[in-house]
Amino acid sequence: MKKVACMFLLLLSSHSYAAFQSGNSLYKAMQTAGAFSNGHAHGYIIGVADSFNGIKQEGGDFFCIPKGATEGQLVDVVRAWIVNNPQQRHFSALSLISRALDDVFPCKKP
Repeated sequence: MKKVACMFLLLLSSHSYAAFQSGNSLYKAMQTAGAFSNGHAHGYIIGVADSFNGIKQEGGDFFCIPKGATEGQLVDVVRAWIVNNPQQRHFSALSLISRALDDVFPCKKP
């Protein structure tokens, strides 16, 4: 139940403030040739993944990144999700990254 409430708040919050980064700007950075744009997108995705993973360690339940997953793999997962869900790109990049990782790496319930 906590997970549903948190995801709802994330999606709702994407409407209530101007996000630092939208899904559209993250998508553009991933598509732009150049080390800076790609590095920015990569760093942003890993930063969000680390933050949510840290919350999970404290008792949150967002997504469960498997042991052995690489940074490149996480970036590829998010990139594929954003490419395959263009209708969602106007939401905050934070909410899209967390949703992509939750879709691909959901926590297993006992």
